[in-house]
Amino acid sequence: MRARALILPVVLAWGCAPEPEPLPDERLRADESYGVPASGRAPFAATGFNAFIMDAAKAFGPGSYLWQGDGVTRTVSYQGTTIAKPYAAGKCMCVGATFQVYMTAFEAWDAQHGKTGSLRGLSVAQVKQLKSIWYVATSALEGSQAALVKLGLGSAVASLDQAQPGDPVQLWRNNGSGHSVIFDSWVKSGGKITG
Repeated sequence: MRARALILPVVLAWGCAPEPEPLPDERLRADESYGVPASGRAPFAATGFNAFIMDAAKAFGPGSYLWQGDGVTRTVSYQGTTIAKPYAAGKCMCVGATFQVYMTAFEAWDAQHGKTGSLRGLSVAQVKQLKSIWYVATSALEGSQAALVKLGLGSAVASLDQAQPGDPVQLWRNNGSGHSVIFDSWVKSGGKITG
């Protein structure tokens, strides 16, 4: 149950996200899958723990963006302790949505494998640390990749071509703002990644 994570300059996302910006490239307009939520088409094949992440992402459902509170749509608990709770019904933010998806995937994996509710032996304090790093709430401003690697839950993806459906992603835009998403697939043209 080791997740992989990746940091990217640009990635597509679904779930709880701000209004989409105009398409950056006319070539992408011709791709029918561009910007289409994974639930609107056949999901890309994910394996291992990433399959649980993709299932949780598909089940997440719609939400409207609100940059307050924990940014989740349901209470997320670990070993009987609340780790994140909704601020307002149907409201979320990117880091909360992806953290909720990851924790939901863990809960499903745990239930299917008859485990005891332990995320690779992490304590409640460590899961709160995971959340803090995931939420880019530490002075290092890291995100999901650093959270998973630092707490022994995942490994960094070394190159873009290694990205797989279900990988958590922390991306940083050229303007310095960030976004947290779950990777679905690449848009390719002539064998090259274009989106």
